[in-house]
Amino acid sequence: MDDLVQDYARLTSLAQFQLPSASPGAFNRVQDTLLNEILLDPHFRVYPPAPEYQLRFWKWTIQGLEALIDDEDTEIDARIYDRLVELIQSTPNSQLATRDSAPPSPSYITHYLRLCPETPNAIHRVTLLESRTTVEQGTTGLKTWPAAHALARWLGKHPERVKGKRVLELGSGVGYLGLVVAAIQLDTPEQEKSEPSIWLTDVNNVVLSRCRDNLDLSCNASARHRRLRLRQLDWFSALDADRISSVRGLMAEADPDVILGADIVYDPSIIPPLIATLHLAISANKSAGRYPVSALLALTVRRPETSRRFLDAAEEVFIITTLDITTEEIELGQNDGHSGQEIIIIQLDMKD
Repeated sequence: MDDLVQDYARLTSLAQFQLPSASPGAFNRVQDTLLNEILLDPHFRVYPPAPEYQLRFWKWTIQGLEALIDDEDTEIDARIYDRLVELIQSTPNSQLATRDSAPPSPSYITHYLRLCPETPNAIHRVTLLESRTTVEQGTTGLKTWPAAHALARWLGKHPERVKGKRVLELGSGVGYLGLVVAAIQLDTPEQEKSEPSIWLTDVNNVVLSRCRDNLDLSCNASARHRRLRLRQLDWFSALDADRISSVRGLMAEADPDVILGADIVYDPSIIPPLIATLHLAISANKSAGRYPVSALLALTVRRPETSRRFLDAAEEVFIITTLDITTEEIELGQNDGHSGQEIIIIQLDMKD
């Protein structure tokens, strides 16, 4: 039943849902989960999936429950029917008629993660409001892309890479990795002995505003993180003699131990400024005696030639190490319709 709740929370396509086969007790187990862990759960009452998704989900749910009824005295709880009626009544007729073709609205999405190998049964929830279309308000930065999910799961298995550390993220988008890192840092005793920090950067002010809103959600650990900062950063400034000082100033202020980036290699034109920005970030604290600094990047190989150009350019400046990534992490990164695309995680270290 955990899969049912988690699939609902992250708005998984209903075509991927499965209910147990009809058997003694199956109806009660499913209905109890639907009621107690979804319909009546305080979290989903405050941070629910988009209404059109809920409408489709509860229609599917009722059909599934009806198929599990094994005697005439068994009935579906009236509260489930009431919720479906509420959703139908609150949805304009025009949307009901066009919902299959209309673009999906932004939605709260909740992800469940294991973030500490020492306590593998401890589940953390991170929630964010994000777009469900490729482009919204002229940017692709308002949704979480596949490589971010893979890197988040990888960090959950290797939390030592960010706990107690000063973390800088390039291309933070709506803040998914920042939420995960905040949860890791606040879930470990080390954070009491050090001063971990998180610096999230992006070039788009609309994206940064949405990121801030997500970080401030009271259900997320990030809302309690005392050293979390957002800054606008244009990678092209690293190639501009008149603006490079602002990048250096940001790197000196963030003073990172580790740099993160996910799905940030998407076009050949950004490769030179990204390499220049990474160089400034990785070498930022060399003079302070804490060099070297590493970058952990998760890349989705959409266009092999673009990925190859980035890796070739990076190899001229950095030592590249390809890190192990499990099939589970790849599949979780692809659960939103991006299956078949290769995801890799690499570590960049400055050459001597």
